[in-house]
Amino acid sequence: MCKECIKKVLEWYSFGIIVGAGFYIGLNLAVQLLKVVTDVMRQWCL
Repeated sequence: MCKECIKKVLEWYSFGIIVGAGFYIGLNLAVQLLKVVTDVMRQWCL
């Protein structure tokens, strides 16, 4: 494999990791937020 090809593959790989990590963190935050909101709603209803 040529060095240019390897460089391109690494760039795409790191890009994918960053996007995946961002998506994962965002998803976790959304779940936490949903839990907080449901708890607050429950407190208000009771």
